[in-house]
Amino acid sequence: PRIFVCASIVAMAVDRGLTALARPSTPYLWLVPTMALFGLGFLLASTVWNNIFLSALPTDLVGVSSGISKAAGLTGGALAGVVLGAVAQLVGLNDFARRISRLGLTEEQQVRALDALNEVLQQGFAGTEGDPQEIVRLTLLSLYRESYSVGIAAALLVAAGLCLVTATIAWFWLRPEAALVPSPPASQVKELGSG
Repeated sequence: PRIFVCASIVAMAVDRGLTALARPSTPYLWLVPTMALFGLGFLLASTVWNNIFLSALPTDLVGVSSGISKAAGLTGGALAGVVLGAVAQLVGLNDFARRISRLGLTEEQQVRALDALNEVLQQGFAGTEGDPQEIVRLTLLSLYRESYSVGIAAALLVAAGLCLVTATIAWFWLRPEAALVPSPPASQVKELGSG
């Protein structure tokens, strides 16, 4: 079970690392095998782990242990969403700010560019081809897409790191315990020594 769980979690980490390499121009079909790898890793890890967890408890507590397992999964999913979402947002916004500052814009112009981008993302825009505002908005969208992919890549790399840490913990925590042989009582040791 330990090998299945750890190998599955490592497969999920490898998937997150490979997916982090994707950019807006990456063909979607390239992502299908990585999503399959993640799904397979998750399915194997969760199935084997649930089997270990449920079989370690008395049968009359299976319902309780199932509830505990479900609650732990929901809590972990919520925390992961918050942490990874925050990483994606912070890294993406910093990357976008860096990209628009490279264009030579002043701080005020950068703020206006960010406001214009937010307006485009929230409402869309309808411009005529060749209109200077449309060109600016398309440029901002292009920068945004790149920054978005950088933010997502950072979140995926953090997820890969968390998977590797989890696999390491599982590897050491789930290791088979050495069979403990009870030592003979002191009176038997004396008898063996004198005999």
